[in-house]
Amino acid sequence: MSKYVIHYTVHILALIALLIKVIFVLSTILFYYFDKTNNIDFYVYFLYWKNRTEFIYQICVAIVLIFIFNPFDNFKNYITKELSITLFLSGLFVIIGADWSEFIYQHKIKNKIIEKKKNIQNNV
Repeated sequence: MSKYVIHYTVHILALIALLIKVIFVLSTILFYYFDKTNNIDFYVYFLYWKNRTEFIYQICVAIVLIFIFNPFDNFKNYITKELSITLFLSGLFVIIGADWSEFIYQHKIKNKIIEKKKNIQNNV
């Protein structure tokens, strides 16, 4: 493959990944909305698309990273201002869309603090 084809493929995949992440965020919002309204049909529909778009996003970003950090090629040729902005936004979306409950709510220190608060409240 020519360097130009790879260069444009990387940019197109990065933009597709960003677009898919936006669709993921919208489907996640609608998923939680229909979960609250107890509309099972739309809940299942948006759960399906939430899971699929996250998977497609991860594949697109993985391919972009493989192209950029290929050890047999000079990856600096592929990184432009537009690509760096796209990857920056993708990184922000990953951080925002992460399941923080796994990290926050199941942490041992937080559980100990909650138990101490309950003990203090029970003693008062």
